[in-house]
Amino acid sequence: MDKKIVGILIILTIALALIPTITADDDRSYDITRGIVNLTVDSNGNLQVLETYTYDFKGTFHGVNREIPVKDGEGLTNYSVTTDGAYNSVSVSNEDNYKEFTVNLYKDPAKTQAISDCEVNVTYNYTMKNTVKIYNDVGEVQYKVWGGEWDQGISNFTACLNVPSRNGVEYWINPKNFDGTSKWTQNTLQLHTDYRESDEYIELRAAIPRSEFNPNPTDGNIINKNGLDEIKKIQSEYNTKYDIANMGCVSTIILEFIYIVSVVGIYLKYGREPKIEYNGIYEREPPTDDSPTFINAMIPDRFKNVGDLNDNGFKACIMELINDGYLKIVNRDNITENKSNNIRLEVTDKDQSNLEFYQKHAINILKGFMYNGVIDFKMMENDLKNEENAERFNNVYRAWKTSFISRNIPESIKREYFDDTGSVYIKILSLIILVTGIILGYFLFGTNVELESIGFVGSIALIVSSIIGLLLPSTFGGRWSKEGKEFEMKWLNFKKYLNDYSLIKEYPPESIEIWNKYLIYATALGVAKTVEKAMNSIAYNNITDSYYYNNDVFMFSYFGGMNALESAITTGINTINTYDIGDIGGGSGGGGGGAF
Repeated sequence: MDKKIVGILIILTIALALIPTITADDDRSYDITRGIVNLTVDSNGNLQVLETYTYDFKGTFHGVNREIPVKDGEGLTNYSVTTDGAYNSVSVSNEDNYKEFTVNLYKDPAKTQAISDCEVNVTYNYTMKNTVKIYNDVGEVQYKVWGGEWDQGISNFTACLNVPSRNGVEYWINPKNFDGTSKWTQNTLQLHTDYRESDEYIELRAAIPRSEFNPNPTDGNIINKNGLDEIKKIQSEYNTKYDIANMGCVSTIILEFIYIVSVVGIYLKYGREPKIEYNGIYEREPPTDDSPTFINAMIPDRFKNVGDLNDNGFKACIMELINDGYLKIVNRDNITENKSNNIRLEVTDKDQSNLEFYQKHAINILKGFMYNGVIDFKMMENDLKNEENAERFNNVYRAWKTSFISRNIPESIKREYFDDTGSVYIKILSLIILVTGIILGYFLFGTNVELESIGFVGSIALIVSSIIGLLLPSTFGGRWSKEGKEFEMKWLNFKKYLNDYSLIKEYPPESIEIWNKYLIYATALGVAKTVEKAMNSIAYNNITDSYYYNNDVFMFSYFGGMNALESAITTGINTINTYDIGDIGGGSGGGGGGAF
């Protein structure tokens, strides 16, 4: 036989032999198949508790544990633990208002071998002092017979409350969605459920006539006032809140349906586009004479609204200023000789009287980060890591955007192209739904009502869908005019041309000046990389034509000036948007346990 085959067979044999060892710890499980909890109230105010749980172990286990909450002022005494089906050793510890029982289980009297594939009954017997509240009119037992902190659910669960006499006893079982049964058998109240999840508590509350207790019950928690009316009030309010919470859960689904229908209705009324005759596929020249910054604002991109500027608008403005000679590169020799990859600019002496306000404003923003008369983007980025500098930059940057919109795209001009009424309605509705979803989710989570899972999912659906509604671009819900729709389609077709390398290569611009113009528009439209690549390979033959040396626009884009500017802007924005988020605390529960 081939030696390779023999080797493979040996490796497979060893691997198969190791599999049982590797998976031994995972190939085990347990169920709690029965639980019986007996509560007995004596005349002195003690609450005697007897718990028995039946564990069905599959695989090897070493024991079980039980954590019992003990509130301040209470006492857990006279405890013992017994087992049937296994030998045991027990250790008890106190952990943060809990009494923790660790029950090690063995299958041999010497207590050396862990149990495996067996059924074991574990019984806890203890007395709770100062747990029964003794009012002037009643004694109150309020006890979670099944806590919400178990590792495993339980089948066939029974709890009993034994009282001296059932006469005059009133009781309640919480939460209201308890799906089991309850009945009196002589002086024993018995409740039963076929199954309860590990995190679904069962609380038994009973008001027992004061005459059933000693005049001075030393082991009860004596409260010198009447308690029955207050207990009834609390339970009544709980039931009302429970019903309201259930209705709230249903309302989340109804609200989600109303929201979706409303958004669709708004879109159908305000968002359907007009039909136009234009059906062009590409535009190989800029369709209008509008500035690149104006085009950036008016042409939608992903989640950008019509009439809003993004960073590409500012970059295109800077590129245009370089192209027109108001800014120039000062370290071209170091860049072309690979001595530096950091492009630096300076403001020229060219008369700025013909510039528009937003262009002068952009130059002034860069002047605010000049170093020895030079605009150095790497130094600018480092400075913007400082929160004070970043806040100053963000203020002037936002002011630049706001000023451009108010001066160059006032509402009157924007309306000639685009009507955003439907988009505004969707955003207002989405904001209302978002706040409603958060409020409902906050109040419904953890209510333990019957429809809690539906309410929680419904709240999440409201929150997520409303956030999507807020993020939708204004083109969803808004509507172009006929003139505006043709304007948008032509510019998108020009963008398509700029972003199609093969098409630019087939129909290239006729001069470097036009290349530069296209590169600036491509920057405004977010597709500069494609034009830059085409310009490099077609106009400059992959940088073999030294004419590029005098083309500041191309050098600024190709040699990393654009990236450096973008990195500086991003740093300034991110520095301001960095916050610390604190943790949220938790509360207490009704105890539980597990196996190990």
